[in-house]
Amino acid sequence: MAKQNTLLNTVSYLALLGTLVSIYLVYAHYSDHADPFCNLGEFANCDKVNKSIYAEIFGIPVALLGVLAYSFIAFVSRLLIKKFDFTVFYKKLTPQLVKKLLLLFVMASTLFTLWLTYVELYILFSICIYCVFQQIILLIILLLMYLIVKNKQPTKII
Repeated sequence: MAKQNTLLNTVSYLALLGTLVSIYLVYAHYSDHADPFCNLGEFANCDKVNKSIYAEIFGIPVALLGVLAYSFIAFVSRLLIKKFDFTVFYKKLTPQLVKKLLLLFVMASTLFTLWLTYVELYILFSICIYCVFQQIILLIILLLMYLIVKNKQPTKII
């Protein structure tokens, strides 16, 4: 169980990092200033990606959805670590079920991220370095949540 808490801690910290990057991307979405670190040319251009028509869904910046999703992942993983009693919401919400539901949420988020990656590469022909960083964070969270649900411990990841 201690190793599961270590994995959940890692998930929560990665989700916090994803939240911070998403907050910056929301700022950049509305900013008039170009980010010199991320606008390196035509192919690596955060402004081209983050200000495209694909950067909003129903007028809501995709980066704001990232803030909400990563915050949710961090919050639920912290509650799991603290052994919060989820049965106050629904009597069948055991910690194992909550972990499985969180894994499903992360899987759905990953599918959405893969679609966004497709848009970046094959429609916009440009990538956002911050977005790629977030995608890597989400893939690591997905792997860790899978290991948590399957109750397996990771071997060295290098």
